[in-house]
Amino acid sequence: MHQPPYDQFEEDFQIEGASISDGIAIGIPYLFDGLGEQDASVIPIAEDQIEKEISRYRHALHLTREDLQKLQCSLASEGLREAISIINTHLQMLEDPILTSEIEKKIRVTLVNSEAVFRTVTNELMTQFSLAADAFFRQRLVDILDVSKRILAHLRQQPKKCVSEIPPGSVLIAHDIAPSDTAAASGLRIHGFVSLNSGANSHAALIARSKGIPFVSSISLEILEKAKFTCMIVDGNKGRVILNPSVKTLEKYREIQKHLLLRSSRLEKERQLRAETVDGYPLILRANIGAEADVELMHTCGAEGIGLLRTEVLCIGDAREYFTEEAQYMSFRRIIENAQGLPVNVRLFDFGGDKNPPSSVENPPEVNPLLGCRGIRFLLRRKEFCKIHLRAVLRAAAHGNARLLIPLVSDVEEIEQIRRIINEVQEELEAAGIVHARKISIGCMLEIPSALLTVDALAPHCDFFSIGTNDLTQYALGADRTNPMIEPFYQVQHPSILRLIRIAVQEAKRWGKPIAVCGEMASNPLFTPLFLGLGIQELSCAPRFILPVKRAVRNCTILGAYNLVKKIFELTSASAIAELLLREYREYPFEEPNST
Repeated sequence: MHQPPYDQFEEDFQIEGASISDGIAIGIPYLFDGLGEQDASVIPIAEDQIEKEISRYRHALHLTREDLQKLQCSLASEGLREAISIINTHLQMLEDPILTSEIEKKIRVTLVNSEAVFRTVTNELMTQFSLAADAFFRQRLVDILDVSKRILAHLRQQPKKCVSEIPPGSVLIAHDIAPSDTAAASGLRIHGFVSLNSGANSHAALIARSKGIPFVSSISLEILEKAKFTCMIVDGNKGRVILNPSVKTLEKYREIQKHLLLRSSRLEKERQLRAETVDGYPLILRANIGAEADVELMHTCGAEGIGLLRTEVLCIGDAREYFTEEAQYMSFRRIIENAQGLPVNVRLFDFGGDKNPPSSVENPPEVNPLLGCRGIRFLLRRKEFCKIHLRAVLRAAAHGNARLLIPLVSDVEEIEQIRRIINEVQEELEAAGIVHARKISIGCMLEIPSALLTVDALAPHCDFFSIGTNDLTQYALGADRTNPMIEPFYQVQHPSILRLIRIAVQEAKRWGKPIAVCGEMASNPLFTPLFLGLGIQELSCAPRFILPVKRAVRNCTILGAYNLVKKIFELTSASAIAELLLREYREYPFEEPNST
């Protein structure tokens, strides 16, 4: 591995930030202008040059599309399906009329060069998005900046600066880090990321976590530009960076890195062990997946099925082709068959909010998308689209052990409506003599407080429940999880969240209905004892977290978990609960070696 020079200036200069992706990185600082501004000079063109200028612009779009498709192929080889989905949104932007017909129209009308027209149009768009109160639009702003810089680079025949050109062993430092730069990063070349503006739920953050690259944000670049240092440590576990670490500090963090590798090796050896507490209480661990290739990961990590199949994430490539009934059916069938009889919870398309629907489905812009037409609301308003989707799912479900999961339920009437449509689709399939699942379990996603508070009303209409903690937290606390400025208020361990979960669990058990937890809380071993103590019998998380969560289960006793919950519900603040969890149950890699 490349060893950076360690000239010593002010040793162990620490800067506190926000943890975006955990892990430890040691490397050479590299300032990178990934989303910097690019001016475009205005150059008049003659009328007989219009078609040539439009052709030049179209060629730049074509080259940009090729760049992103190559990036997707690279991500596919790494099995990073969530990252692929994010890059797919960039590809979809290239089909937007604003970036196609609108630009061409303005070239014809204004008689100026493509660069100038493109910059004018995108500047107007970015101004609108930057003024929007909703963080969804602010994330789109980063995506627009990312795509526009790539298009401008091709127009100028000056390829966008690539992260592959950065020296090996670097820590990439930038004001904003573009999603495509994060996606293109190799952990062997780029050891870590440091930025000023990146939220924990930004696209760049999601990709960094999927790649396992440490990332710390909310770090002032002014300090880094003024400081004299040639080596830095990115502590993604504690959300800090250390400039010019001393020999002692370097040795300490190298020990932590070794400990991480050793822990990973030990977890691999526990793959075949049961997820049960020391005193024999079992916990079902299932995987969240968003691609066919993820089924193999589900088997590899020893999960007991698929707790959440994100059907909308499968929409990669030609979306129009994917949304045919036959294409959906074949994709769902392969996943269900490859699960080899293990349960597969097929969540119906969860479009809306920050998840773009197909362009073929009308979806007018909303003032506040995260509180708009999402999940089941989206499907119920588009009955024919919903029926095509249900036909594909029901046909595929006949080939294995599949169940339906309804996203973003807020009211009993939504379940009643979707059940009527399901019955209608089953009758149509039966009349046509098409093989399908005549009986299928139906579950409710509990993500809105109203749903958790009315589990007793929902229970007679469904067969199981799954608590989505990500959306639950943002809706219960009024804290947009995509907005970096609101992150201090997005506290998954807030007493209100835990009380809502407890209410839902108690009512589900009273009705004899299984209840699981998915979302980032389920993937964090820190919360595993809490869920055990609350009576949760199933967790669903990303495949790479199955083994750490299993280790946490095997280190618990059910009596200890019950006692922990009792202590937690005596506390009244999120910070006090966090301190208790850290003090009593937090294990490596969140601790340093030999710490007590």
